[in-house]
Amino acid sequence: MRLTRRNFAKASALAATATLVPFSIEGCSTSWIVTAEQDLPTILSIVESILSIAALASGNGTASAGEVSAITSIGNTIKASLAALQAVIASYNAAPSSTLLAQIAAGLSAIQQNLSAILAAAHIANNALQTTITTAVGLALSVVASIQLLMPAPAPATVKAKLAVGVVQRPGVPVIVTSKPSIITSGQLKYAYNSVATMYGYGDHQI
Repeated sequence: MRLTRRNFAKASALAATATLVPFSIEGCSTSWIVTAEQDLPTILSIVESILSIAALASGNGTASAGEVSAITSIGNTIKASLAALQAVIASYNAAPSSTLLAQIAAGLSAIQQNLSAILAAAHIANNALQTTITTAVGLALSVVASIQLLMPAPAPATVKAKLAVGVVQRPGVPVIVTSKPSIITSGQLKYAYNSVATMYGYGDHQI
């Protein structure tokens, strides 16, 4: 992908939705299944890209061995969780049940927590690497949160609490709840991530 100032501006606008995303608590249709089926594989690709960038950082000394080890361990856990979650969603789509729905909710929460754990582990001095990983995780978190909010949901207070923990990564950035969700599509997700990766020197790790 050829990165221009205009393209990067567009990607930055999309990436910004990872820290401030308007969501709805009213969506209870099967649209969440479509979103999950389209976007979870893209999250998997982002995680795999993070792992390949971490491996590169380990080889050139951009990040410490401890940081890379932690990111790699968490990333592999997320990959396994995503594969299991996609299988449960497929089962639910074929034969919906409250038990499967609870498993999906638990799986999304676990992935959300582990994505946040990558941010906690990635205290990297190199600005380009730190920004790339932070943006990647933020984009993934925003998609997980959108699926959670589109699912047949628990009480609004619980949903809003999850969003505050899972999406807002910077103090002072509010969560806005509106009547219509603003969801990043798989194509937009790839575009935003690839633009940032290219800008910071990781173009070979596009998804």
